[in-house]
Amino acid sequence: MAQFSSLPPEILGNIFLHADQKSQKALRLTNRQLGAIGQQSVFQTLRVCPTEESYGRLENILKRPDLVPYINKIYLNTYDVKHPPESQYDDGEDVASRLFLYLKDMPRLQSVALRFHWECPDDVYDDVQQDENFRSEVMQTGLGALAALPGLKDLALRDIYNVNETDTETVASLNTILPRLRSLRLNVTNANRGMKGSSDYDLENPQRFFSELPLVWLKPALSNLQHLTLYSSIYAGFFPKCDFRDLHFPNLKSLAFGNHTFIHDSQLNWILSHAATLTELYMDDCAIVHEAAIYTDKQDSTLLPPDAFKPHPHLPDRKVYTSYSTRWADYFRAFKEKLVNLREFRYGHAPNWWADDTTPFESEHRIRIGFGDESYLVFFDGVLPSEYTDFIYWEVPREGLTGVESRREMFEYVDGVALRASDDDEAALRELCDCVGSSRRNALVDEDEDDLMDGFVAG
Repeated sequence: MAQFSSLPPEILGNIFLHADQKSQKALRLTNRQLGAIGQQSVFQTLRVCPTEESYGRLENILKRPDLVPYINKIYLNTYDVKHPPESQYDDGEDVASRLFLYLKDMPRLQSVALRFHWECPDDVYDDVQQDENFRSEVMQTGLGALAALPGLKDLALRDIYNVNETDTETVASLNTILPRLRSLRLNVTNANRGMKGSSDYDLENPQRFFSELPLVWLKPALSNLQHLTLYSSIYAGFFPKCDFRDLHFPNLKSLAFGNHTFIHDSQLNWILSHAATLTELYMDDCAIVHEAAIYTDKQDSTLLPPDAFKPHPHLPDRKVYTSYSTRWADYFRAFKEKLVNLREFRYGHAPNWWADDTTPFESEHRIRIGFGDESYLVFFDGVLPSEYTDFIYWEVPREGLTGVESRREMFEYVDGVALRASDDDEAALRELCDCVGSSRRNALVDEDEDDLMDGFVAG
């Protein structure tokens, strides 16, 4: 340890900077010199949740004028992360008024991550931790507090519910915040009705939220945003429709998608349109939808124009069909050719999907590169529990029928063909990763996510 501590302070500072928080805390306790050097690294990021113990720790730090200038980022959890089953909060305004109270005492705060409970108000559970009213009260109070922070540059919302606030004051707060941001992360949670016989994709909330997302959340941040992460607990892009074609971020350097579906070349071209600035691209559990069969009353609600759908002889009259011939190999080779500034690329699956029943958060660099069974999907309307599935069931007329039979008796149902990643897809992915060096960084050691969201402040 004597040899280690004899390193120049600048090197020791960098060691602290790249270590996880548990290691930082342990190093600080080694000796006085390391304690002083590591102080900034340990206290630059705080965590708090609505418990007196957590508030007390934060208040003790804020009483230290030598520590307050270090605070750069804070995670605000709206429930007790260590004991979520017992943590029922009925009044979002009370939680938010205390949770956001301390932000004004952090003059150098630039980054805020707000975390809601993952259960959705329409979830399979009879009682959810945080209903829509609770979330709305937190958002209204929280956005008002964040709008008062002139130094705010980075905003992350984890398990935000798919309902946009519409009251004038909250909208004004959001429109004050977004033009200041250089980084925006949205992890959107949606109702999951599972086997209860109702589609997640037909619900009004996700349909409205994702169609409004570009206008409400992204357009106000166009000129300044450098990093954008969009995750959803259900597939979005094709249906529910999420259309970015009217947006361009002149300074976008890093882009991450989770559970996003691709069905039109305009989506590829939109990514390529940021070639002048884009250096990092992450695609986590993203899928190409190579076929879609949808009810005629919904064809106006997808990313595709209505005339992209046609009747199909092996589908009922009330359904129309479309297909998409572009493959992942085409995407990856286009990225390799046209994203000339790309220095980091990952396509695959983050290891912490559905940990705590929620989507990965701040995990782009942990994506395991490679194809899964859901790299290609079809959208088959009416199939439960999820319309995003492996193949379409075709209706083929039975032979030799006489008399009047029911529709079920008149047809037999034949499985379509599931599409898997081809050798060409694999080769194109390998070529792209080799080009940007991602393959050499694929063997990552999983970090302990408890450090990020344990509900306690550092100290």
